[in-house]
Amino acid sequence: FSPCISLDDHLQQEKDRKFYYKKLMKEIEIAHNENKVNLNMKETYEKLMQPLCFIQVVDQNLYKDQQSIIHAIIQTRKQHKRQVNNHFILKENHENITKKMIKFLQENGRII
Repeated sequence: FSPCISLDDHLQQEKDRKFYYKKLMKEIEIAHNENKVNLNMKETYEKLMQPLCFIQVVDQNLYKDQQSIIHAIIQTRKQHKRQVNNHFILKENHENITKKMIKFLQENGRII
């Protein structure tokens, strides 16, 4: 759901907003309970054998500049014949997020 694929890109985006950057860094350290954090999940998503579904809210600008990364993941997965879905949802139609998630889980729940 509006995924952050490259934490490194997101950190670069947030560097201009120092308060948010420091807060984000602390949250990352706490979440991972370690100093070393995988900053780029692109390869992980490309190699994942289970079905993958991206749901992106069009009006959200939270992880801007990551669309090219998501597109590359989708292309790589398609080349390797790994299931991937990509949905764009308008913010005002947020109820469609739940519908998309339910459908994806109904179709792939046993595999995942």
